[in-house]
Amino acid sequence: MDSKKKLNALDTLIASVSDPNSLESRLEETKRTLGHLNSLDLRFSYHSQVLQKTSKAIDDLFAFLTDFSADQLNANDGTIDSESDEEYPVWIRILIIVAIVIGGIVVLAVIGGIYWFFFKFLRKDSELKKLKSLLQKFIRVQKFPAEGYAEAHRYHESALRAAKIHRGKPDGAASLEYLPAKKHRPASFAKRRRKMPIHANKITCPLTGKVFYPTQAPLAKTATTDDTREDFWHMGMQDEVEVYVCLIHPGTDEVAPFYPSEVNGEMTCGRFKLKTNEGTTVYKKFEDMVYRRIEITDTTKKFKTRVITLLNITSWQHMRPPRDLEWEPVHAVLEECKKTTKPVVVVSLYGNGRAMSLIGMQFVRELIQSNPKGTIGEGLNLMFDARYDAIETLRQCFWLQLAVCQKLNKDFGLKMEADLEEMHNLAMQVCFHDRGPPDFEKERARINAANEEIAGTGIVLVKKPEETDNLGELIPY
Repeated sequence: MDSKKKLNALDTLIASVSDPNSLESRLEETKRTLGHLNSLDLRFSYHSQVLQKTSKAIDDLFAFLTDFSADQLNANDGTIDSESDEEYPVWIRILIIVAIVIGGIVVLAVIGGIYWFFFKFLRKDSELKKLKSLLQKFIRVQKFPAEGYAEAHRYHESALRAAKIHRGKPDGAASLEYLPAKKHRPASFAKRRRKMPIHANKITCPLTGKVFYPTQAPLAKTATTDDTREDFWHMGMQDEVEVYVCLIHPGTDEVAPFYPSEVNGEMTCGRFKLKTNEGTTVYKKFEDMVYRRIEITDTTKKFKTRVITLLNITSWQHMRPPRDLEWEPVHAVLEECKKTTKPVVVVSLYGNGRAMSLIGMQFVRELIQSNPKGTIGEGLNLMFDARYDAIETLRQCFWLQLAVCQKLNKDFGLKMEADLEEMHNLAMQVCFHDRGPPDFEKERARINAANEEIAGTGIVLVKKPEETDNLGELIPY
């Protein structure tokens, strides 16, 4: 009997009782109690249903996992040791479910990490492919037509002229105020450095931040010049330079010896004592490169003793490009420079021309990598801003263009050797066989004939032309 029927029976019973005083009050109380039991039955019934559903959900999930595990085991060996659901308490089932959930989260995290890694890798690979395509296009743009000697000559002549005009005239008065005249080579000017006066400049590569110091070769003491060898080594010791690149052949008359060339040789440059500990006449199969390790000691003990690397390219002549337009030796030098985080000192007679051409191979290469739609001329302008008369001759400018393309091809694996071989062959004709516009070829033929007549007399017929008030009017070949 449910609660409602019980209440109806009590009402009938109360009405039929003859002595209401003795029984009615108790029956009324019982009725009220049964009234409360009705709501309590309903509430208990609701919670009982919830608990039954929860227990059933857990049982169903556990049964599913058990069946799934059984299927997997049956797939492996055809057997499973199944047990009744009642053998596993609820708390064990909950722990199993929690472990599975955590495992699922871990698996999802791993899958997400793998996806992110491959997405990033593929995106990077896509960007690299796009960059390579742009660099290949840049190299093709640098090519001149077959036998386009006049076009190539005029292009580099114009590029140098534009760079000279962009740079403007050197401020001789400011230069001499910064660095006394006796520390200058004639007709060459230095720019101000932060730490100490020295005939050198700082040039920083745009992507890697690699720092080079193109530097004038040290001077010997004469009636008109000071001995600057101590200044040179002071600069290097102060900035903790570890690699020096020398583009002067040992024994050149215009350069004072500033390091001992022989192994175990010693030399004193002011307060600094130098000793060559190691030396090879061939560096990485390049016969015109010499590798030395030199120990430098400061007798004042202000700087600690250091051992530096000095690389010497001996065949690169003043105002010219490397022999046969070689780029591999310069590339090998730049690879050695990567091994140090300190500035690299690059020495040539005036600290421009050859020194800036070598630096330019790395500097302009990074400039083009950052903007493949750029031009060699933009790189020249920035180099002339860094050091006056950075590239001295048309032939050095042509080599720089070719060397940058060669380095891009090498560094990025562009597979453009055939194109670069064509560019090299044309450049050889322009740089070493006097090919160019008709008027230029005619003038070079006259000069060559005159040189043959005076051969062996010691007379120098062709000298570096002096700059006129009209900037860029004369571009040395």
